[in-house]
Amino acid sequence: MHRPPVAPLPIRVTVMEAWRRIPLVTVGAWGVIAVWAVAGGVAAQTGVGWLHGAAAVIGLIGWGAMLRLGVSASLTEARGLDLGPFGFQLRRTELRLLGAFLLCLLCWLIVVTVLALVVLALFGGAELDVTAIQVRDWDAVGPAWRVAVLAIVTLGALAVALGLAARLALAGPATVVEGRMVSVLALAASRGRAVRLTVILIAVTMPGLVAAALAGLAGPGAVAAVLTAVVAPLIASGVGVSYRRLTTRP
Repeated sequence: MHRPPVAPLPIRVTVMEAWRRIPLVTVGAWGVIAVWAVAGGVAAQTGVGWLHGAAAVIGLIGWGAMLRLGVSASLTEARGLDLGPFGFQLRRTELRLLGAFLLCLLCWLIVVTVLALVVLALFGGAELDVTAIQVRDWDAVGPAWRVAVLAIVTLGALAVALGLAARLALAGPATVVEGRMVSVLALAASRGRAVRLTVILIAVTMPGLVAAALAGLAGPGAVAAVLTAVVAPLIASGVGVSYRRLTTRP
């Protein structure tokens, strides 16, 4: 069977376009982003249960707004996807996003569990010296080739888990654009582009992740605020632009 041509996904061009989309995402949803950052920061700092619930609901609303903006070239186009004032809206799209997230999370956890079991089985069969590992006496751990093989397998498993997470992240913009809940079927959009997509999302979100790591010096509240106000818009922009490019056939 003849397959349709795979849409190009140039790394540098896509990353730059995603960064240019960030002002639209933040300005179009600034209200809900601000409320989410405050609620998430206070909840993380105080540990109050009902605040965590409120932050989760606001986060769902905010994520829906940011995804609408991430897949749109203008504020007018995002409003055509039911973007609310200042990013506040709670419609069927938000419920679809929640359902898609839960299904994708379940799929990802199943794959990660299998990978973890394989890695653990290899570690168990390698017969390495556990005591030497605990005291960090690397020369006595075991044959170097066994350690090298286990390291390669472990890194490979981590890469597969990260790549799958990047591909499943496209379920969000797919759900918004198609007007229906899209979960694991979103994997088809990135067929043959998993490595490029993963590199793009890492490059787009790296500044926010660095900022979140630095915010850790100020406490969990600051980390939560940075994750919601900085990292989330970066991710929404990255997956939105990537999805549009992947679904635009050459």
